[in-house]
Amino acid sequence: MSRIVSCASYAPSNVVTNDDLSKMVETNDEWIVQRTGIKRRHILDNETNGDMAYQAAKKAIEKSGLNKEEIDAILFATVTPEQLFPSMACSLKKRLGIEKKEVLAFDLSAACSGFVVALECAHHLSKSYKNILIVASEAMSKIIDWQDRSTCVLFGDGAGAIVLTRSMDEHTFHSYTEHDINDSLVTNTIYDEKIKVSMKGNEVFRFAVRALEKCIRKECEEANCTIDEIDYIVAHQANQRILQFVARQLGIPEEKFYKNLDEYGNTSSASIPLVLSEMVEKKLIQPNQKICMVAFGAGLTYSSCLWKVEGEIK
Repeated sequence: MSRIVSCASYAPSNVVTNDDLSKMVETNDEWIVQRTGIKRRHILDNETNGDMAYQAAKKAIEKSGLNKEEIDAILFATVTPEQLFPSMACSLKKRLGIEKKEVLAFDLSAACSGFVVALECAHHLSKSYKNILIVASEAMSKIIDWQDRSTCVLFGDGAGAIVLTRSMDEHTFHSYTEHDINDSLVTNTIYDEKIKVSMKGNEVFRFAVRALEKCIRKECEEANCTIDEIDYIVAHQANQRILQFVARQLGIPEEKFYKNLDEYGNTSSASIPLVLSEMVEKKLIQPNQKICMVAFGAGLTYSSCLWKVEGEIK
């Protein structure tokens, strides 16, 4: 068992608005906002994925009150690593200046579900590793075709990090992978930089709605609670219409879904920790609340957890 001690995030200062995109492809602010809810996105300029991860991780450790040498494991979720090896987690350990050798450090790739999958991994690892750093950082702008208006309007760059420590906190977790890949989402291979992200939007929309609803209902069933007892649903920030549709399907107020995709767009695995960090800063997350985190992504994957907040999060 583990509890979240601290949460932090980082996004590049370089902002690309919908009006900026209208100068690059045939689109406009009204078209993008109506279909996605996105108004702006933060895009890397002179920074890297590793830079973002470092900023978020450093801040999360500082806020936790732990010494960096007390970190026992580092889990790094990303689909946009800077290199095949060493892992981004190992590189981050070195950059943070953690000298202790006995640190478990590895990357995982579950597309936009990556952060929640990492959280589940950490939950089970907490029996052996007391303090765990989870980082989700994505440089989606590096794998986007900026001439494809169906995808370039959706994605942004950003990073989020949390520090977990062992406790008696209660969670239920579920991770799933669809067995039908069906080319709904295709990213570039490491051998061909010419291939960029492409997406069959209607198919992904239907999958996302089905996956989110299934996960939320499953979490409630396993925890023996009602949807009304959940204080917030922190969902992957892909499209505002997806969240609106799921809210209607579940018969709950849309306000239960906290959203910040208007500012960041779809940051893949980083989207949920970006939301959590913002909610913590606004003091929206309080002890004893029930928070459902749920995500979906390429694979096709979907993952969720129902988290009972234990103590204050910094």
